[in-house]
Amino acid sequence: MNEQNGTNKMPLTCGRCGQAWSMDAPVMEISNTLRCSVVPVAHQPLVRCPNNKCRQPYLLGIQQAQVAFFCNAVADDVVEQMEGSKIVKPTLGLVG
Repeated sequence: MNEQNGTNKMPLTCGRCGQAWSMDAPVMEISNTLRCSVVPVAHQPLVRCPNNKCRQPYLLGIQQAQVAFFCNAVADDVVEQMEGSKIVKPTLGLVG
C-alpha cells in the first residue's frame, strides 16, 4: 500500500489486459481490550478492472500479516478486572 496525497491506496495491475489503477485500501479496525486483541478487516466486494473491454473481477485478500507482542506492567485495578477481587463481599438479603 502506498500513501498518496494523504490517502491509503493500493496500486493494481490487471493480469489479463495490463490496465493499471489503484483502489482504496481496506479499513482495518483494531480492537485491543484486556481479554482480546483483534484486527478485523471486512471483505470488500469484488473489484473489477476499469477497462470496459476486460472487467476482470478481483477479490481482495490478505497476503502477509505482521504481529508484534509486548508486555506492560499493570496497576491493581487491571488485576482486579482480569482476575477478579479477592475480597468476599456479603450479599444483601431481604429480612422477612
